[in-house]
Amino acid sequence: MKKVSLKLNRRSVPNKVEFAGITVLQMTGNPYFTTPNPTLISVTNASTAADVAYKKSQVGGPKDTEDMHAKVIVLDALLTALGNYVEFIANQTPANAEAIISSAGIQMKSRGSINIPILFADKGTTPASVKLRRKSGGQRVAYKWQYSKDPFGDATWVNAGESTIASFEIDGLELMKRYWFRVAIVKGTSQGEFTDPVTFVIS
Repeated sequence: MKKVSLKLNRRSVPNKVEFAGITVLQMTGNPYFTTPNPTLISVTNASTAADVAYKKSQVGGPKDTEDMHAKVIVLDALLTALGNYVEFIANQTPANAEAIISSAGIQMKSRGSINIPILFADKGTTPASVKLRRKSGGQRVAYKWQYSKDPFGDATWVNAGESTIASFEIDGLELMKRYWFRVAIVKGTSQGEFTDPVTFVIS
């Protein structure tokens, strides 16, 4: 059974707000999550309230700080519940659980390298980019990376490039558009099968 890792106790308030925004963005219109529980709008509202309260506490007094903590408790509870929902949905399809969790903008709980997702997508280092990482395929292999806006036909997949390491960054993508990504291992002249695609909204 795959477990999500939210690390809420290690996040600052601004980071929790950012994490909530990324997760809502990645789950909006995501075909894996048709009925999020709690609702995405409730998470967004709680995130906005925590953000406003945090900024007010930076220039206010003890009452403002107390109010901020109350708002953050609500946000933490909603994010925890949303993580549990993602975990539940993912484990309904064990073979694709890693990709489903990744598509929500959430990482898996680590139990060593064995639990590194086969393929994981995250925000890139520049605007309109994505950072891809896959589990190492061993020594002396290369990786062929592809992306698509419509993953349900081989003709729609675009070759993004190859690398000799198990990570790759693609830039020049369209902002606020959902893409699917996949990778195949190449050893010599032999190419393996592509991974199950992961989906990510470019921001």
